[in-house]
Amino acid sequence: MISVLRKVRRGAELLAGTERSWQQLEYFSESWKMRIEEMARFISPGESVVDLGCGKMWLKPLLKNNTYNGVDYKRRAASTTVVDFNKHEYPDIEAEVAFVSGTLEYIEDYEWFVRQVRSHSRKCIVSYCTTEQFPDLKMRRQKAWKNHLSRSALLQVFFENGMRLEAESVAVPQNPIFVFSRKND
Repeated sequence: MISVLRKVRRGAELLAGTERSWQQLEYFSESWKMRIEEMARFISPGESVVDLGCGKMWLKPLLKNNTYNGVDYKRRAASTTVVDFNKHEYPDIEAEVAFVSGTLEYIEDYEWFVRQVRSHSRKCIVSYCTTEQFPDLKMRRQKAWKNHLSRSALLQVFFENGMRLEAESVAVPQNPIFVFSRKND
């Protein structure tokens, strides 16, 4: 009975244009740790890291001799820097590596965000659910994703903002991982 009511309420929200925000849908799946572990392979010991959308900070214990800065839309720990990317807030943190796991889909002005990453970091490791992996726009909207990029569109946004693709991994199904670095570095 409850799931039927939930489905009816969700349908009414969609029709009324009052979709829930990603903050209301927030959850953390233990399965995401595999993605974070795969992404962490691209971080060298000693590199400073800013974890943009740090959530439960699952990256932090995987690091070796790295400076770690967790950033999110709400306080996750005493050391969390709180910003809202959708209000064009970006932390005043310079780090060698920008780590973006499960965050980019929720950013409305993703081009602005990539420019900020480029100006504050030498390298960016990002996971992004491309439209090739998740083509159903209705499902993407139900997840409160704010943008819908193909692989080539994602690569183009980084390229146009002064970054080049250094590596790519599809080791975690449906979670492509891209490693970008600043051009001329």
